[in-house]
Amino acid sequence: MSISKNFMYFKNSALVFTFINRVIGLGSAFISMLMVTTYFSIDLQGYYYIFNNLLLLNFLLDIGFGVVLVQFISHEWAHLYFKESNTIHGDKIAMARLAGLIRISLKWYIGVALFFLLFVGIGGYFFMGLSNKPFHLYDLPWILLTISVSFSIILSPFKSLLEGTNQIAKNQLISLFATIFGAICMWAGIYFGMGLYSLSANVFGASIVTFYLMRKHAMMFLKFRQIKGIDDKYLWRNEFWGQQWKIGLSWLLGYFMMQSFVPLSFKLLSTQEAGKIGATMQLFNVVNMVGFVWISSTAPKFGILGAKQKFLQIKKMVNFTIVKSLLFSSLVFVFFIILIYIGKTMHVKQFNRFTEMPVIILILLTGVFMQFSNVFTSAVRFQKKEPFLIPTFVCTVLEITLIICTVKWLGVYAFGIVFFVVVSLILVPWTYFIYRNEFRLSNKIA
Repeated sequence: MSISKNFMYFKNSALVFTFINRVIGLGSAFISMLMVTTYFSIDLQGYYYIFNNLLLLNFLLDIGFGVVLVQFISHEWAHLYFKESNTIHGDKIAMARLAGLIRISLKWYIGVALFFLLFVGIGGYFFMGLSNKPFHLYDLPWILLTISVSFSIILSPFKSLLEGTNQIAKNQLISLFATIFGAICMWAGIYFGMGLYSLSANVFGASIVTFYLMRKHAMMFLKFRQIKGIDDKYLWRNEFWGQQWKIGLSWLLGYFMMQSFVPLSFKLLSTQEAGKIGATMQLFNVVNMVGFVWISSTAPKFGILGAKQKFLQIKKMVNFTIVKSLLFSSLVFVFFIILIYIGKTMHVKQFNRFTEMPVIILILLTGVFMQFSNVFTSAVRFQKKEPFLIPTFVCTVLEITLIICTVKWLGVYAFGIVFFVVVSLILVPWTYFIYRNEFRLSNKIA
């Protein structure tokens, strides 16, 4: 019996593998951060995090497609199931709609991959001013990195298909092996002096493993896409796009809210400060994603339960998920604060590559408070709704404006203060109000 089948006997294996995958992923990110601060110069560290942040643009080009795809698939999957032969059976209409979603997703991600390769590659080149840098140290690493990411984008629809068909454990297991192999490739690159090439080694290594382990599932979905019975254009224009553009715009705004710190500090302060902010935001991502583990393992179930009108179960899942997310993100927050305080006090070189201690506390604490909004938004979005566009827009514009206006007097402290105030005191209460209102309007949750 295969390794993945043995693991399926674990109770709630989806949660088990999601948790393990996040722990390994976040742990490898932390090790990578320590290696970067040890082996890279302060200038190279700054470009490393600039490269990393620009890579997140591939999620923006997605325009929320992946999230909506999982939502729609989970609703169809309420009427479908797998047989032992690994074939899909169930309601014929649901099968036709699922096949249509597969066809749409393949076309979309091939287009996104090409767009990323051409426009992000060229745009990032000019944004970072790489024309004035040595070609082999900066230009070529960026070119190889954009090619590697474009290849990984093409694999995205198959990940969403596994998630939406409630095969979360399988998807997380594949992701786990890919994360480990990619991290090893990156660490080897950093250690042996490959510099910025180590980033493309990470992405390409992980993509190769993902492709190899997912090939059987991919072939199954590719074969299933041949089922007819629905107009793909009608499905996308009349149902899918209405949800996608709202989530996509929310993602775009969310990117600027949480991932614009490095580019802003790069332009407003210095390359060195951008590197320190980048390292600090890596810690924020760890705090946020540890809590997000519980959401990732349960989010498709929000859609399945919603399709079956089991809204009281959704409420129970929301409450349970919030408690777990807060608990684990808080533990990681405390661990990081103690670790960095000791490291800075003892003047350990690596810990001086982070920004000021009060800024670190505010940024990481914001990651804990964000667990509320993460759960609330997931519960509502998996009912095929996106009412969070206005609060995300208001908070993003407010945050960036306040940082630009106050950085002259507050310096790097502006990033921590503004981020904490806007997210914790404005965004979180606003998303809670929307969550309660959305379910009350339909008398779904009292």
